[in-house]
Amino acid sequence: MNDKDKTKEQLINELSLLRQRIAELEHSKTSSAGENKFRVLADQSPNMIFINMKGKVVYANKKCEEIMGYSREEFYSPAFDFMDLIVPEHKETIRANLGRHLKGEEIPPYEYAILSKGGSRIETIITTKLIEYEGNNAILGIVTEITNIKEVEKALRESETKYRDLYDNAPDMYHTLDKDGIITDCNETEARMLGYKKEEIIGRPVADFFTEESRRLFEKDFPDLNHEKSLFNIEREFVRKDGTTFPANLNVFSEHDENGKLTRTRTIARDITEIKQIQSELLKAQKLESVGILAGGIAHDFNNILTAIIGNINLAKISLRPEDLTYERLAEAEKACANASKLTHQLLTFSKGGEPVKKTLSLAGLIKDSAGLATIGSNVKCEITLADDLCPIEADEGQIGQAINNLVINAVQSMPKGGTVSISAKNTLMQKESGLPLKDGKYVQITVTDHGIGIPKGQLQKIFDPYFTTKQKGSGLGLAITYSIIKNHNGHINLKSKPGQETAFYIYLPVSQKPLIERKSKEEEIIRGKGRILLMDDEEIVRTIAGEILRHIGYDVEFAINGEEAITAFKNSLDSGTRFDAVILDLTIPGGMGGKEAVKKLMEITPEVKAIASSGYHNDPIMANFREYGFKNVIPKPYKVSQLSELVYSVIADQSP
Repeated sequence: MNDKDKTKEQLINELSLLRQRIAELEHSKTSSAGENKFRVLADQSPNMIFINMKGKVVYANKKCEEIMGYSREEFYSPAFDFMDLIVPEHKETIRANLGRHLKGEEIPPYEYAILSKGGSRIETIITTKLIEYEGNNAILGIVTEITNIKEVEKALRESETKYRDLYDNAPDMYHTLDKDGIITDCNETEARMLGYKKEEIIGRPVADFFTEESRRLFEKDFPDLNHEKSLFNIEREFVRKDGTTFPANLNVFSEHDENGKLTRTRTIARDITEIKQIQSELLKAQKLESVGILAGGIAHDFNNILTAIIGNINLAKISLRPEDLTYERLAEAEKACANASKLTHQLLTFSKGGEPVKKTLSLAGLIKDSAGLATIGSNVKCEITLADDLCPIEADEGQIGQAINNLVINAVQSMPKGGTVSISAKNTLMQKESGLPLKDGKYVQITVTDHGIGIPKGQLQKIFDPYFTTKQKGSGLGLAITYSIIKNHNGHINLKSKPGQETAFYIYLPVSQKPLIERKSKEEEIIRGKGRILLMDDEEIVRTIAGEILRHIGYDVEFAINGEEAITAFKNSLDSGTRFDAVILDLTIPGGMGGKEAVKKLMEITPEVKAIASSGYHNDPIMANFREYGFKNVIPKPYKVSQLSELVYSVIADQSP
């Protein structure tokens, strides 16, 4: 029973007692003293008291005058109609109750509304009694105004409605459990998220909606709740009506009686699926970062070795005729080195803090070339569907080609009996509602679909982990590399898989805001030149082969092991009048000054210095944005004679792009 109900009951009890008292007085009205006593009592009453006889008011106390606004003369006037006081919707109730009284029936107190002389609506509760008045049957009425109580009731109802609206439409799930773990109430959000109606949830144990592991934990922990643990936070996994699950963070408030025994709990549960996904993405990134540190160091050293090997092969080929058997074998060795270089490029994709060397490019040709290479020699055919209006992207051509190549290879390996790999690309608009961790804007979506063995649900979260593989063939690096490439391009990759049916990978890459410039390929050629070159590199094998190449194509070369030696040699050349026409600086010098710091010092000496950055770290940020650091151009390791000759010539001739 709530407070407003108690107030009504008290009023009804008071009216009943007053009616008994008036009845006692009524028996004494035969005397003038009894009549006066009745009127004194009635006029002092805080309630309106009236006597209605044959539809006319024959008595009204002072309270009637105060509340209703009529004088007693107006009440007693023959023209005054008692029913005019009653609001239209209650007139029939009043007539019916008056008739029942005249038949001798007892009428319990009831509510109705009346109108004051000024037209104000007054809510009341009335108790009535059939009496004898001046020899006739009459109705004695005792009326208590409850307008304020009705207003309080209305406010409470409105408050309850607002609370229920907020409760049911809250973004989180709410439920209340009794001491036995039975749901006694829940909001509409919880019902909707679980896939049930509220009436299907209320009355059932909350454990019915948990996974087996969460149910076990609940049955273990719930009975141990006590007043010392009245507020706590836990994580549980819910099961929807359709059998799917989702993780939730639960804030549980437990309530206890004076003896410390549990009476009920109230819980706020928040779906943390998205948070879990973000945590999973962060964990993948951390794993890749760890692998990248190791891979980057290995690849850097390997590229230095490849530089020496490729340089020597190039020089050896120059002195031979193409028809010689030795020339042919060297050419094969050169191809092998090119493949090894691709491997180091894959490893360097993991390197910490690196950036792709980006340019504006079209995906159409890149997709066709990458997919074609991946399916050569297999029993799998490739179907490619590209939108006619496919937008260009800002990307590292080699890395994106590698990512597509890896996905197609993965698809081929998933279909050992052959089949079809479907590749499509289209423009798409990303908005917050998409649910993907991407900024709003335009993207190119690439989809690679195979109809192979699929991926079991329990392995989906591991598929991009380094060295994780479900196939006999493969190292487990392909998808991890692809994941890293897409992340480094501010994109996103996800997948859907139906075991035994198909797997689809979805790549999203941001559209470029720069215009696409078509570049024509040209045949390799060695460009000879003249001038003095300063070559700084800590690896002797690189200094040796690069020096031989530069001398072979017409340049004088001087060497430095680190930045300090390079600065000294540069100053000496200026003092002697034999300044260097170009400086090639290795970016990474363990234990010494590298190219980034050295070029700053050289520019302080003379801003016109023509510096070229060289590194085995292809994805070093300087390689992508060399001009911002003071370099005229870059030469990634390993490089061929033709590449080095063209680059040095263009820098000295001020023809660098």
